[in-house]
Amino acid sequence: MTTEELLSRTFTEVTETSDYPYTPVEVVAARAATIRRRHRRTASLVAAAALVVAGGSAAAWLHGRGSTPGPSHPTPLGSLPDLPMSGAPRVGLVSGDVYLAASGQRVTSARISTALTFAPDGSGVLLASDQTGHLTLWQVATDGSTTKVGCGTQTFAIDGDTPTYWVSDDCGLHGAGSLVTGTTRQATARAMSYSPVGRVGGGIVADSGPTFPGQGSAGSRADAQVAGSVVVAADGTVTKIPGLTIVQDATTAGDLVLGVNGYDRSRVVDATTGDVRWTADTWSLGAFSSSGRYTSGYQEVGRQTSPGVGDVVAAWDSATGRQVMRLVLPGMVLRSTPVWEGDSAMLVVVEDLERQEAVLRVGLDGSATRATPVLPGTELHRLGYRLAGAEPLTPSG
Repeated sequence: MTTEELLSRTFTEVTETSDYPYTPVEVVAARAATIRRRHRRTASLVAAAALVVAGGSAAAWLHGRGSTPGPSHPTPLGSLPDLPMSGAPRVGLVSGDVYLAASGQRVTSARISTALTFAPDGSGVLLASDQTGHLTLWQVATDGSTTKVGCGTQTFAIDGDTPTYWVSDDCGLHGAGSLVTGTTRQATARAMSYSPVGRVGGGIVADSGPTFPGQGSAGSRADAQVAGSVVVAADGTVTKIPGLTIVQDATTAGDLVLGVNGYDRSRVVDATTGDVRWTADTWSLGAFSSSGRYTSGYQEVGRQTSPGVGDVVAAWDSATGRQVMRLVLPGMVLRSTPVWEGDSAMLVVVEDLERQEAVLRVGLDGSATRATPVLPGTELHRLGYRLAGAEPLTPSG
């Protein structure tokens, strides 16, 4: 395939349309995340193809910019079955209609198979599904029984096994809503939605925006002025986080947050001042490790058959931006963003050239092992949120 043909195909794949006359903000947010991911894949695929056509080194491109390159590590060879098995995942995992908690407890329900995202909720699981055209939150108990929570957004701020989530009061565009943590409900402004991702100084870190821009009361339009990356304090005060357009995660200590700016460039910023600590322009940053010491990231080049070329996972020192690990996965495609197991390893769902899938464990020492058996097919596994409360571990090497 020529470079021109590759460009034509990949540009066609990222074309998206929106429903008319409007689409609920919850669905728009979900689609926006998908579009951003596809755009990154398109840019990476074209860059990798150009290097291969020109006879250049893909390894040179994979160093990235904006942070100090990390050490290279031995790259696993062969297909997924060639990789050794290690322990079971230490974070929640969904496969089909089964939720497997980090404790090993299994919860089975047909509702689980519809989950876009999910999080531990006491002894059960909280999940978000969009089957109805609105993102709907459900609680699934250990016996498989389900309870509809309401319309909401698809991200959660996790504190142990108690997630914080946002739910609309009436599933409408102009009503109010609440941020919910256990039995505590905090009212939010009318015609505004919130996607919580963490906590800072007792407040909830979230992405926010008007559910129907340009409509609603004067009060809701005033609230829209603090839309974007925000902290919602316990008294309801909403404060913008400078330096970020979209916020993705916050450290457990609440000192750092990560996300992207208006140019879709990944960065880590001070949670209070918005000062940029460091950037990773050619990478998609994922999340902070359990203690916040490290930050995960990835690059997607798409399905490649060239030797030594594949999607890439990496880790940085959160405070300095020094890259501490970078691992190319030849012939493998990422099917999830990295999820941390403490501070020493992360999990990713990957697919190989034989269209087989497994959960891969990548250590900070550059090791790669399987956390699940290999299964034929794709999109069979979904990972939950990082392991909470893990002791910091020092990477070997």
